[in-house]
Amino acid sequence: MYTKTPIKFINRFASHIYNKVLSLIYNRQYKKTYNRLKSTLQVYTTTAEEKEYIERWRSLGNVNPVYFRLFSNYVGKDTRIAPEDIVHNVIETLLNPIEHRGPYSDKNMYDKLLNSLPNCLAKTFIRRIGGHYYDSEYNNIKFNQTEIDKLNTLNGIVAKVTIDTSSGLGVKLFSNENGILIDKTNKRPLSLSYLEELGDDFTIQEYLSQSKFMSSFNESSINTLRILVYRSVKDNKVHVLNTIMRIGRNGALMDNAHQGGACIGVKSDGQLQSYLIDQFGNKFSEFNGIDFSTSTFIIPDWNSIIDFARKIGENVMYHRLLNLDVMIDENGRPRLIEYNIRSMGVWAYQYAIGSCFGEYTDEIIDYCTENKEKIRSEYLFL
Repeated sequence: MYTKTPIKFINRFASHIYNKVLSLIYNRQYKKTYNRLKSTLQVYTTTAEEKEYIERWRSLGNVNPVYFRLFSNYVGKDTRIAPEDIVHNVIETLLNPIEHRGPYSDKNMYDKLLNSLPNCLAKTFIRRIGGHYYDSEYNNIKFNQTEIDKLNTLNGIVAKVTIDTSSGLGVKLFSNENGILIDKTNKRPLSLSYLEELGDDFTIQEYLSQSKFMSSFNESSINTLRILVYRSVKDNKVHVLNTIMRIGRNGALMDNAHQGGACIGVKSDGQLQSYLIDQFGNKFSEFNGIDFSTSTFIIPDWNSIIDFARKIGENVMYHRLLNLDVMIDENGRPRLIEYNIRSMGVWAYQYAIGSCFGEYTDEIIDYCTENKEKIRSEYLFL
C-alpha cells in the first residue's frame, strides 16, 4: 500500500460515501419500481439465467438480482445487464479515476480540452470561473452592464452552472423580447445580479437551434442524443456502446426524463425503437401525438454522429467511460452539450435498448476484477 496524502484520502472518502449513498438510493428505487410493475412484468423465481447473472458479476461485489429481474422484461434475459451500484462503486471509479475528474468535470474547461475539434461546442461568450469573469479566450475581463447590453443584441443565450450539475439543473434559457433577454421559465430579465445567483462557476453560450428532424418530436425542447462511449482497456480504441434519444414533452423546455420527458432507444444503424420509456419504467409507444410503433424513424447522417462521439472520447484523456449529451444543430451537425464521467445513469439504456456495455461487458468486468484492489488501497476501512 502506498502512502496517502490527506487531501487525496479525503477526496476519495467523500466520493466513496457519495457512491454508497447513491447506490442505496438506486437499489431502493429499482426494487420499488419492480414491485410496482409486477402486475405487468414477468415475475421471476430463481432461474438458471439469474444464477448465471450473479456469477457473472459477483467478482465486483454483492450482486442484487433486482436489476436482472427488472430490466430483463425490457431487453431480454441478458446476463450482461449491469448492476447500477457496481457501475457507480467499482466500474466508474476504475475507468474514470477520481483524482483526474476535477478539470474534466468543469464545463468551462471544455474549450481547452476539446480545442482540436472545431465547432464541436456552442460558442461561449462569457465564463465565470472561481468567481472571476473571462471572455471566450479565457482572458480576464470586467463583467458589467456594458457586457449585458452586448448580450441583449443576441437572439438567445444559455447560461449554465459548470460544476456538479445534472438533469438540466442549473440551466437557464433566455430569448430576446424587444431587445432584452428574458428567462423563458420565470420571465426575469438578464442582469448581472440574476446571473450571479448561479454561483461562482457558470458559462454563457449561444443558443443553438436544432435540426428539423429532431424538432419534429418536440419543438419546445432541444431533444438530445445520449451516447455511451468506451475507450477499451485492451486496444485503447473508442467504441460507441449505446445510444438513446431524449424527447421533451410538448411545451417543456428540457428533454430530461426527470422533467417529464421520454427516452427511446437508437439501434446501431440509427433507427429508433418502436417504444419509449419514462424514468419510472413505464413503457409506451405514443408520445407527443406520435405513434412510434407504426412509423420508422432513422436519424440522418448517423455515421457522422458516431464518428463525432468517437472523437470526443479520444480527446477526453484519463477517462474511459463517457456519457455524451449531443444535440443536432439546424445544419445537421452534431454538437456536444456536455459529457458525464460519473453517476452515469445507465438505467435508461437498459430500459430502452439493451445491456449498457454490450459486447464489452466481460472485458470491463475482467479489468475491474484484476484492478479492484486499487480501490481498496485508498480506504483504510475496506
